[in-house]
Amino acid sequence: MMLDYLNKVKLTIPEPDLDEDQIAEIMNTTISGTRISEVENINDILTTSNPSVEFVAEFKPHTLDDIKKELQKGLPVSVWIHTGSVEYLHSIVITGIDDIAKTICYNDPIYRQKTISQSEFVTKWEQGQALMIKTEIGRINRYTLETWQQELSDEQP
Repeated sequence: MMLDYLNKVKLTIPEPDLDEDQIAEIMNTTISGTRISEVENINDILTTSNPSVEFVAEFKPHTLDDIKKELQKGLPVSVWIHTGSVEYLHSIVITGIDDIAKTICYNDPIYRQKTISQSEFVTKWEQGQALMIKTEIGRINRYTLETWQQELSDEQP
């Protein structure tokens, strides 16, 4: 979900399409889901986009303000929540926060687009230790043919 969004909105040269099975294999996903520690495995094959894209798992508690900062930059955020229906945590992608309505909008790989109250979200998120996966754009400088040609022409007297 996050990579699809980035390919459409943020990247001038997109990453190749990966199907769910490929992503699951790269991140060692099991029937119980994907461990947050395995998410960064995907970065090893995200090598063609411009600007570069990387997913960074942060192993520390976060706040709603941390999510808001990422969303304000136009970057998707993935978090793990406890749904109560299963023993393990469930990953979702936060797509919006409405402070007036006090709601959180998110994409769920199973249930698609959903909206819940901020208080319900925070409770479920804190049960998952309030962990977050951030998206970094442009940390690695990748040259395109156009960039290389421009640099050559800039060097000409």
